[in-house]
Amino acid sequence: MHSLIASASLLSILGVFSFLEFAKVWNLNFPEWLKDKAFSPAGGLLPLAIFLAVALVLVLTRIYAEWKTEKHGNLLLFYSFNLLLLIFGLGTTLYQLFTTARPLLLPYWAGWQIAIETIKRFPLLGFGPGNFLNAFTQTKPLKFNLTNLWAARFGFSSNWYLEILTTFGILGLGAFLFLVWRVLRTGITQIKQISTNQTDGPFVKSVFLSVILVFLMAALLPANFLLLFVFYILLATLALELQTGEFKEESKILPQIIFGLIILVVLGVGYFGAKIYAAEYFFKQSLDALAQNKGTETYNLQIRTISFNPYNDVYRRAYSQTNLALANSLASNPPAGGLSDQDQQNISILIQQTIREGKAAVALNPGNVINWENLVSIYRNLINFAQGADQWAIASLQQAIVLDPINPQLRISLGGIYYALANYDEAIRFFQQAVDLKPNFANGHYNLATAYREKKEYAKAVGEMETTLSLVDPNSLDYQKAKGELEDLRA
Repeated sequence: MHSLIASASLLSILGVFSFLEFAKVWNLNFPEWLKDKAFSPAGGLLPLAIFLAVALVLVLTRIYAEWKTEKHGNLLLFYSFNLLLLIFGLGTTLYQLFTTARPLLLPYWAGWQIAIETIKRFPLLGFGPGNFLNAFTQTKPLKFNLTNLWAARFGFSSNWYLEILTTFGILGLGAFLFLVWRVLRTGITQIKQISTNQTDGPFVKSVFLSVILVFLMAALLPANFLLLFVFYILLATLALELQTGEFKEESKILPQIIFGLIILVVLGVGYFGAKIYAAEYFFKQSLDALAQNKGTETYNLQIRTISFNPYNDVYRRAYSQTNLALANSLASNPPAGGLSDQDQQNISILIQQTIREGKAAVALNPGNVINWENLVSIYRNLINFAQGADQWAIASLQQAIVLDPINPQLRISLGGIYYALANYDEAIRFFQQAVDLKPNFANGHYNLATAYREKKEYAKAVGEMETTLSLVDPNSLDYQKAKGELEDLRA
């Protein structure tokens, strides 16, 4: 546990260092991301705060135990020093979480309704591990559109229990609750039997209290990798301390077989883990190159990324957009003599790769609406260059709507394609669906007004534009624009 406490203290120091912006004050030549006040190796301020809270409980219980021994030795000094670091680190982290860096969390009522709708569809196993985003888009309640979070998409639920229920179903939540019950039952029973004079008694109690805190944190907040890692470390420690009985070795070959299997598993995990890490490394490098507007370098790095891990839809999606951007750059900036045959061939190859990678992302994760939206953006960019691109865009948008049925923005996009094709009846139909899904959607009413105007149904256009004005800030440029168009319609 000393290493766990020391790690938390180190994270506290880094958190305070970032919060006080010492890198800027001392003009240290650090990367920009390291100068960010919200940066933390824990993966964010919220995971950091949860980890520091668990470590704080460990330290407080250890200080209490050491104080009762009346030895007041080096351990008490060690724990007291770490306590100060943890208090400073947790204090600055909580301050940012409640003021400047408030986390975007899914409301509990929405998480609960998503879990219930998921159980109706897939009662035993849920949507599957890591698929909460798919569950969110497909089952979020209609009244979610009336909240300020209506345009946000969440990859995690309101708390860990609801996320398990959504992604692992009743079986997954039942297994986790059984683990909670066994830990509490065994821990309470064994701790009652531990004499206060036993050396390991206070240590077991501090670990047990930390495990209980993790259970409570999981019921209040979304889980993260760091919290789950610490949870299993604490659980393993508690199991070792509470184990009873003697074990007698009966077989000599069984341990060798198990050892061999463990070696094979470790080698396999190490091999694939190294490839995944390499893919993440090159993908991060490609994003850095993209931020510096180095298109060719971004392109080559993403090729390397996919060569290490071709099964990640995020990589394929990013690579498709890179190909599209390079094709647009070549086409929009021709040399003085015009595009050469080689340039035209390169553009054609880039467009083919754009479509191929967009389709590959969809094939890898067809339940993810973002992959379909990516495919829509590709086809929409090609409408004026490729025959049938508009129909492919419409088909992709229809599939996206199936996966995100109450999203009004998807209806606006589909209506926009029909509007561009001068099919105003279909445009009006989808714009109307958008405002039905979100009655206070100013952009939906505005688009509906413009479609009615093109059909020369001016009375309806005036009504929709008046609704738009009632939803837009009177001090904004959008208000002035809509007001001018309303006057034209009335004329």
